[in-house]
Amino acid sequence: MLTYGQARPDEENDLLDFANYVFSYSAAPTDFKKLHPWVYGRPGFSAITQVAREDGRIRGMISAVHDVLSLNGQELKFGYIGTVSTHPYARGQGIMRRLMSLTLDSLKAQGCQLAVLGGQRQRYQYHGFEDAGARVMLSLTSASLRHALGGQDHGHRFVPLDQAGEDAMLTARALHSRGSYICLRSAQAFEAKLHTWDGQAWAVFRDGRMVGYFYLAYGQVAEFFFEEDVRLPGVFWDYMSLQKLSQLRVELPAAQVARCGDLFAAANSFSQHPACMLRVMDWQAFLQVLLQYKASHQPLTAGRRVLDIAQEARLSIACEGARVSVKASADRADMSLEAQAAVRLTTLPLSRALYPDHPFLDWFPVDFYLPLADSF
Repeated sequence: MLTYGQARPDEENDLLDFANYVFSYSAAPTDFKKLHPWVYGRPGFSAITQVAREDGRIRGMISAVHDVLSLNGQELKFGYIGTVSTHPYARGQGIMRRLMSLTLDSLKAQGCQLAVLGGQRQRYQYHGFEDAGARVMLSLTSASLRHALGGQDHGHRFVPLDQAGEDAMLTARALHSRGSYICLRSAQAFEAKLHTWDGQAWAVFRDGRMVGYFYLAYGQVAEFFFEEDVRLPGVFWDYMSLQKLSQLRVELPAAQVARCGDLFAAANSFSQHPACMLRVMDWQAFLQVLLQYKASHQPLTAGRRVLDIAQEARLSIACEGARVSVKASADRADMSLEAQAAVRLTTLPLSRALYPDHPFLDWFPVDFYLPLADSF
């Protein structure tokens, strides 16, 4: 008989073996301790893991880490769900449906306002998730950068961040903490997260001074923070020259494209993709924080509208200048949507194309994004 519950500390090695087996069986050789050192590189992850057992043997598991998204100091607590695993011989028994329900209940009980994950879209739509947000991928080539820069060396030196000394790590953390849209990281988590997905962070020096860092995973730059006067095309030209690369992909949130205009102009091509899959558990907090953040850097048309999200919330949204207010309301709704449709409306760049007659002026989409180093 199948039983369900939280994992035990004494079975953490078995959990890792189970997850590695399931993903290696279904895809490619997998080592979760290496892919997620900030989660599985230390004891204690049983506390964030739900397990299905049959006759004492593990048949399924899900882990969910808790983190905080900070937007100009306003915070949203989210749970990132990962290592979704069912034994190949136990599929079709409803194990994942039950484990996902337990995981979402646990996240709600711990005050998470959002749940996020990555994976095959239709599979997780069944559990109430939908594609959300946007990430932009720039493709830099040696030819595009040569035309943009003239081809000269820009004097940057690169050292693996974890080999550049304690001062370099402190500088990197300070640069990261200045970001207007970040996931909060402790000192321990900061270093470990920059090895997520078997990645590597590089400290960047110029004229003997560290001017920034970037994080590479899957062969692409997935995070970067630099001093304001640093020209990013020159940084990546020097790095590509050092590594003898003809092409380098750079990911950034859609909201940062304007700030990185010289990098966008130097790209040979670009594409846009959803940031992750999202299930909102506190719509009032989600819209308040994301709309307030958008209003901080982009003027929003003044007005008041009411959005009804079926069986979840009815909210009055008011924008005036840089002030945003989102409150519960009993007023007639200007638009009513199911929760997954509301995620599409409020976060996807295609929101106007998907809902051409929506009444919410220029408020949507909000700037929703989660960094790869904080993903799971």
